[in-house]
Formats: sequence, structure tokens, C-alpha cells
Amino acid sequence: TWRRLARLPFPRAAAGVAFANGKIVVAGGVAQAGRLAKNALAYDLKTRRWSVLPGPGPREHLGVTSLAGTV
Repeated sequence: TWRRLARLPFPRAAAGVAFANGKIVVAGGVAQAGRLAKNALAYDLKTRRWSVLPGPGPREHLGVTSLAGTV
């Protein structure tokens, strides 16, 4: 089923998304003013909060996946 989550703390377009260890991770993409994002965002389904993580090198339209709990 679909349910509404808290909004992203920062705008993000053309990012990749994966799920691991109870968290939705949004990596890469385009942030404000058309600049490539330098961080990743993680949404913890248990606490229902977003946190900022170190991201991959700036990129957009990327594929993201997880394996054995690692994104």
C-alpha cells in the first residue's frame, strides 16, 4: 500500500533510490538551482525522520540498489 511520508528536507530531482536496513536512501540527483547534490538523504521508517548522509560523487539519473543491507 502507498502512504505519505515526511517531505524531503531539500529539493531533489533525477536521484536514485534504494531501500536497506529499514531506510529509504535517496542518492545523487539535482538539488537547488540546478546543481548536482553532494549528499544523500535517508528516511528511517521507524523514527519517520530524514537524515543527511555523505553521498556519492555528484551525479544525476543514476541507478542505485542495495545488497545485504548496504546501498
